[in-house]
Amino acid sequence: MKLTCYYKLYHFIERHRLKYRALQVARLLGLRYLVVRMDTNFLCNLRCPSCQFSADRISSMRQPAMSLDLFNKIAQDVFPRTRILILSCGAEPLMTRNFDEFLDRAGAYNLPFLGFVTNGMLLNEKHVEASIRNRVSEVIFSLDGATKETYEKHKAGGNFEQVLSNIKMLRSYRAKAKAKHPAIRFNYVLTRSNITEVCDFLKLAKSLGGSTVRFRHLTDWGAAMDFSKETLSASPELYNRYHDEARQLATELGIEALLPAPFDLSSHEGEKQVSGNDKKSAGHICIQPWAFLYVEPQGLCRPCFFVPPQGDLSKMTFSEYQSLPEMKERKQRLLHDVENSCLFKVCRMKITSSVNDDSNFLLSDAD
Repeated sequence: MKLTCYYKLYHFIERHRLKYRALQVARLLGLRYLVVRMDTNFLCNLRCPSCQFSADRISSMRQPAMSLDLFNKIAQDVFPRTRILILSCGAEPLMTRNFDEFLDRAGAYNLPFLGFVTNGMLLNEKHVEASIRNRVSEVIFSLDGATKETYEKHKAGGNFEQVLSNIKMLRSYRAKAKAKHPAIRFNYVLTRSNITEVCDFLKLAKSLGGSTVRFRHLTDWGAAMDFSKETLSASPELYNRYHDEARQLATELGIEALLPAPFDLSSHEGEKQVSGNDKKSAGHICIQPWAFLYVEPQGLCRPCFFVPPQGDLSKMTFSEYQSLPEMKERKQRLLHDVENSCLFKVCRMKITSSVNDDSNFLLSDAD
């Protein structure tokens, strides 16, 4: 038994080091390798019950928006080494004043991938024109329902007709410009209240010109939605049935559907999934400290959403951030002391997007 554990650990580290070496080579050759997510504000115009912004502790927090000067400082230092830039993470990017100017600044760096996630309610002509002008790769719309009733229940403060109209406007402008991008993509948080609409949502996404729909299980953010009643981990058979129907329909429609893997019904643990975040899958491991950067509106940064800020890019360079003692310790543990690293603790970093799956080296919960 002990020998088997050491064998698994050996392969765990070896596979990790291969990815680590690949990153080192990319850096030495001056290739773009970073995945960067950046919030330019800490605001949202909606109070979705599944989202952190519906939690009192979050909605009461205040933080100034990022200035264009700070954005420029970070951009000059970080963007030349960035492969994927997503100008949003937890907040609504379109609440940043003159967000089109931020797109213009980012577009000047000819990033291989540039995108942002939005609820779509504030999308206007200036945003759309800037997205086309700066070759934004994807605009990702967060909708959690295929009908007005379900959407407006899950997107408190949203207007179903308005958001659909805005998406159609983007599609129309793109057609007039004879542009292929930005692609239109959708995110959908799965709950017991909206699981019955996943197939209808795929049809809606297709009709709106969507290329991809990313379905994710509800995360317990301490938000307004009752997690224990709405999580599908308590109804694995229900999820598995709609999973199979959605997979089949997506193939028929010719749309990419990224779905969490079916639950393993042979397990007595409701949370376990066929290809979840268990140790046996550890070959595809996290090397966040080398490959990923999350930046807050005032420049605070971290290698993972679920650790405290490690540095401040308003006061230091990216290289100085990477050389901080806490960053060095985190990287050393991942390389040489895996059992005591965050990988063998409760890792919540299972949320990845299709553009990130092969770049942030996290376990993907999509099958």
